[in-house]
Amino acid sequence: MSLFNLFNRDQKKPKTGVNNLRPLKVFLSHAHSDRDAVRELYSRLKSDGIDAWLDREKLLPGQDWELEIRKAVIESDAVIVCLSKQFNQAGFRQKEVRLALDEAMIKPEGTIFIIPVRLEECDTLEVLRKWHWVDLFESDGYEMLIRALRARAERIGAGLNVVKPLEIKKPTKEKSKGEELKRDKKEELYIPPAKTEADIKADRKQQIEQVVKEFARTVGINVSLAKTYDDLLVFDWNLMQSFEDLQLHGTLPILASLERKTSEKNIEFIRQILIERVTGKGRISLLFLFCDPELLDTARRSASILKDVYAYNVVLFDQKNLVDIASSQDQITTLRRFILSQIDLTTISPYIITGPTPEDFFFGREHELREITEHIKSSSYTIIGGRRIGKTSILNRLHRVRLKNAGFRTIYNDCSVVTDFESFLATPIRSWQPDSPINAPSTFGELLNNPPKDKPLVLLLDEADKLVPSDKQANWKLFNTLRSLVNSNMLQVVLSGERTLQDALRDSKSPLFNFANEIILGPLDYKAVDVLVTQPLKRLEIELIGQKEIVDQIWSFTSGHPNIVQRLCRRLIEKINKSRVRRISIEDVNDVIRDVNFQRQDFLDTYWENTSNLEKIVTLIMVELNHVSTLSEIRQAIFKRCDFNPSASQTDDALKRLTDLRSILKRTDHGYGFAVESFPRVVTDTLTLNDMFEILTENYEGESNGNSK
Repeated sequence: MSLFNLFNRDQKKPKTGVNNLRPLKVFLSHAHSDRDAVRELYSRLKSDGIDAWLDREKLLPGQDWELEIRKAVIESDAVIVCLSKQFNQAGFRQKEVRLALDEAMIKPEGTIFIIPVRLEECDTLEVLRKWHWVDLFESDGYEMLIRALRARAERIGAGLNVVKPLEIKKPTKEKSKGEELKRDKKEELYIPPAKTEADIKADRKQQIEQVVKEFARTVGINVSLAKTYDDLLVFDWNLMQSFEDLQLHGTLPILASLERKTSEKNIEFIRQILIERVTGKGRISLLFLFCDPELLDTARRSASILKDVYAYNVVLFDQKNLVDIASSQDQITTLRRFILSQIDLTTISPYIITGPTPEDFFFGREHELREITEHIKSSSYTIIGGRRIGKTSILNRLHRVRLKNAGFRTIYNDCSVVTDFESFLATPIRSWQPDSPINAPSTFGELLNNPPKDKPLVLLLDEADKLVPSDKQANWKLFNTLRSLVNSNMLQVVLSGERTLQDALRDSKSPLFNFANEIILGPLDYKAVDVLVTQPLKRLEIELIGQKEIVDQIWSFTSGHPNIVQRLCRRLIEKINKSRVRRISIEDVNDVIRDVNFQRQDFLDTYWENTSNLEKIVTLIMVELNHVSTLSEIRQAIFKRCDFNPSASQTDDALKRLTDLRSILKRTDHGYGFAVESFPRVVTDTLTLNDMFEILTENYEGESNGNSK
């Protein structure tokens, strides 16, 4: 362990009188059998103005004595090792010596730090023999010790109240008055020259660099000095695995401020450095403050502008923080918790509410992944599901992990922007896994004309339903080609989509009819929701009070819709982030659930996304008339409420989509009911039914008139 807070004391300050200087801090390491002799030394040092640390005098009942001794060694200016015949036995004092040796290693060469003091004639420790010792039992022993401590105090600008004894030597022969004066003047010339401001700043830079690197070594992180400025050192922290589970990769900057007080100019300069070096998720950087202790609060207030105004997650460390982290039993965990306690958690939240789920944040769907992986060699698949239910996440998982590990070569393509057969053929192939073959085709046209044969090939086409309408008009050129290649065992295909793709699968005139095994993607099961809720929150060092009750409530309200679960958890993070209290209770969950904005924007809009006007009307009818459940009852209720009469097939299609694609309804013995039990409550809490019926009816009739034209 190293002296992380040596900066203020190791820089020599201008002397304005002894009383304005802090006392020299000295740690006394000794054997318990020598306590009487060491207590006498302790009392003498205290009377001479030295802040001596002796365990029997400093430790309080109930304190962690090992931790306190560790801190005392770290914070001392010098360590006196009181040697005796009993000292060289095993015990914690050996650890004290090792701590002191670690400290001595980072001191500039020639620094007086470890002072061996023999209390009696005895052997010294092997590891201490490089330092000259003093025999305290000799008549001038204490005086020699004080001379060493005075030299240390003068070097670092500390106070020492003991008066230097006069050395009076009688001349061996009489000398003239002129010769005596000449000798006195000559001795005065041996005063060491004062250090310049440039020398002091250079020393300070060197010490701070040593301390940052020693701190990194102690807690087990990898840092390197990236840039040196006049009043700032910039280090790069290679994150490696420290925050890998939060998707924080690459390097994170550590800025060490050399200023003893933080000025506005320095803060602006730090901001410019952050603009240059802070990239990636979270906009996080660490700022080590080595200012004078009495100016620390002012420095923190000045640095807060980087967070409050410029939205950087700047984590502030003072010297005490560094010592506490380095002295903890699990340093990297303590460091991680300290960082997470100061940053805006929403900026690194792992909960994804738009786009596919990252590879390291994939929960559930194991049944679907296993089925496809085990049978894809001989069968193609279609994954059918509503919006934000996880189709793209499954394709990405198959592409990047599962099929690659099973020995397949895969190609992934998002078809949402492809309009017809010709444009699909011209689309470049950008994503091969695990690698592209030799002489790889560059477009899908080349691929379909001559697929590579060195490995089993699987084509993953996301949002393939966007291809269906145009391909149907072109006599199914694309899907006929894909079917022919599949039948020839040249490749297999996994398609994902919604209603349009599902309709094509059921169209006997379509090449997709009986083409592939169909997987209808529904909500997550309870176990997957449990993991999805608890694991990411715990990674963020958030405590869950009543974990099972929290998971039960989230599962009950969301019915396992993965996107809504993530949206609810993200709102929880936003809520506790404002309070700065890193814990979640059932009350917090209920607060989010009762929030009208969450119910409308996150819950209802997600379940209703891409639903037709008729589908919305059906759900509202079933909310308003909770006894209505059969197709005929729903048709009659629509006619009575909205004054139009959808056909039986239209209503049946709407009910099937609400069940299979949206997962809002479920089939029952008496017809249909709500699979999402909270859905009726959310509708009545957030919508005015009369207004919604009027709007949806108008929209539906507009659609019908447009189709008839």
